[in-house]
Amino acid sequence: MSKQKYIVAWVSLLLGCLLLIINSIGFIMGPVVNTNLKGRKPVSNYDYRTLILADANHQFSELLKKNISPEDKARGLFELISRSFIHTPSEYRIKAGDNWIMWLGGTLFDRRYFKSQDPDFLWKKGGGFCSQAAIIFVAKGKELGLKTRLIGLKGHVVAEVYLPDKGWRMVDPDMGIFWDHDLDSFGVNPSEEQVKSELLARGHSEKISRHFSRIYVSQENNSRNEYPTAPNRFFLEKVCNWLKWLIPLGLICFSWQTGRVSYRLKYP
Repeated sequence: MSKQKYIVAWVSLLLGCLLLIINSIGFIMGPVVNTNLKGRKPVSNYDYRTLILADANHQFSELLKKNISPEDKARGLFELISRSFIHTPSEYRIKAGDNWIMWLGGTLFDRRYFKSQDPDFLWKKGGGFCSQAAIIFVAKGKELGLKTRLIGLKGHVVAEVYLPDKGWRMVDPDMGIFWDHDLDSFGVNPSEEQVKSELLARGHSEKISRHFSRIYVSQENNSRNEYPTAPNRFFLEKVCNWLKWLIPLGLICFSWQTGRVSYRLKYP
């Protein structure tokens, strides 16, 4: 029995240390960068950031303290996200170093566990798809006391924010435009050509501007969604953010206690 406990203690210690190393690697990894431009000219605040993430987080903390209008809060938040969160060729998915429990869930059970809904985590990574930029805006907007929601377009995800005296306004932190229009007005005012011109002025290519202008004005398959879109999975992710540290620490404590008991049994 003493030998078995000795083995269990060592296995628990090694596993606990391994998980702590995995967590530490994820903790110190830097933000993502976009290296796949496919030959096109890079666009500022889309392909590369003009505001480092540490400064963005600091400025958001200051924004929380300011007594300003909802529109100023919304535009201030938009600037912080659009300047610090870049677009990447693929959606950012949770890796083992980020959260090994959610990663295991995505690997073994359901790939949806790879998708994070945690705005703080996504902002820390600093890059991803349009849906992830929109999640950050919607979630952080709620922290600022704004009324926000996610908008699913046909092949694109944006956000809407409610501004007193103006109503709902569409916000696209991924493409870098704070529109002075709501979802239903696209296609009439602004027209597809006006949307395309705005995207071109933002610095996007002719091809991308034409593609997204069609998405904006299309009223097919559009949806308005509250955040988080999957509350149960979001709650699980929050819990696992704690468990990913508590489990390895528990294994190390267990190995230490088991080793002590085994040693006393062998040498009373």
